[in-house]
Amino acid sequence: MTRLKKWISSPAENLLLLSILACVLEGAFRKWVFRESTGTVRYVCYFAKDIIFATILFCRPRAALNRNFKKILLISVPLIVTGAVLAAIHELNLVGALLSSRALIILPVLAYLAIPRLAGVNVDRVAFLIGGLTVLNALLGVAQNSSAPDAPINYYATSDFASATAFEENVRAAGTFSYITGYSNLAMIGAWAGLSLVCLARGRISYLAAGWGFYLASLVCALVSISRGTVMIVLAIPLVLAFSGGAAVTNIVKGLVAAAALFFIGYILSVNPVLERLTDTVIARHESADDTFEDRTVGPFFEAAVATETFPLGAGFGTEQVGGVYAETGVMSMRRFESQFARLVVETGLVGFLGFLTMCAGTLHVLFEHRHAVSDGALRRVAMLSVFLVASFFFTNEVFNHFASFFAWIVVTITLATTSRMSGQNITGARSFRPAIPALPGRAM
Repeated sequence: MTRLKKWISSPAENLLLLSILACVLEGAFRKWVFRESTGTVRYVCYFAKDIIFATILFCRPRAALNRNFKKILLISVPLIVTGAVLAAIHELNLVGALLSSRALIILPVLAYLAIPRLAGVNVDRVAFLIGGLTVLNALLGVAQNSSAPDAPINYYATSDFASATAFEENVRAAGTFSYITGYSNLAMIGAWAGLSLVCLARGRISYLAAGWGFYLASLVCALVSISRGTVMIVLAIPLVLAFSGGAAVTNIVKGLVAAAALFFIGYILSVNPVLERLTDTVIARHESADDTFEDRTVGPFFEAAVATETFPLGAGFGTEQVGGVYAETGVMSMRRFESQFARLVVETGLVGFLGFLTMCAGTLHVLFEHRHAVSDGALRRVAMLSVFLVASFFFTNEVFNHFASFFAWIVVTITLATTSRMSGQNITGARSFRPAIPALPGRAM
């Protein structure tokens, strides 16, 4: 009865969980349930996660609005809007503009307004849900990887992408998602969820087992998607965990333990025939690729410089969104550039691009500052994992991938909502409630 009462009395948290569920299962509905449907049903599936997340605003606030986050939005949003308007003078793609506005403006504002309504959110429940969905997708991904490219299980959400992409006769799995990129994003947030539970465990075997199990599932998702960048990010997250505490000597020991754990995982991958094949496939794709590590890390900045020189005021708002290109031409493809930064310059010019960089840097700064304000060591480490994960989303393709944008701002919301209660921000609203209880007794780390 106590658990049921707590569940019913947390509508905002329940809506958050439901929005995450809608996000992960959106592609499954579009690929397999409503595959032959057109129009309204498919659009409802696409935007369901955002609509559910927005309904959190109807819940009563439990804490004050985040003043630092507000300052970031007051600086970045006007710059983005100004850049978008200037670019729209040249060209405007309505579908693409809607998608870009969602990622650049709507989701950050929704996150800002949802944080006080989710104050004290239970990170454990969120992590268990994401981790469970990651395990489900890992199992499905292995099945997809072992199936024929044209098998129904490997369908994409659009008929012109009827079957999955393959590399050397190995299917690049998409899980329950519409396409490969969403599945790769789940691998990243699944690793965050698993290691967050490890942070909150403090001796609880169930949390440790679930946390490392979810992490391994995220690694499987990364491998069967055959995404090199995703594999690297998932492998790097345990190192962030190891060095996220407070004591330097202890962190060095944890870093060595993390390195040993990664070595052990590598040994397991080399022993298991299936995982060994997946690992070899990822390595083979890396060796056959034309781009280098420098191209993937520094290259986006050079490409943005080229775009700025060519289109300093932008060339068309919404024109670089794949969804916008598809609505206009019927073909799903990129228009001019591949990297996010260059595409942003085309859509919002240099002014809007600076606004985006301000929003990213400011949000990461706010997350980091809240980490210092939290007295609970476990939540401080979770916040550090969030900083790394959100930074990864911001740098890669957050604006032009609706799953990446959703996951990024969901993690920002969860982290700031939890740490705002733990750091003692003022409560607003007529009704007060009991402060959130840490997963285990607080102890600085």
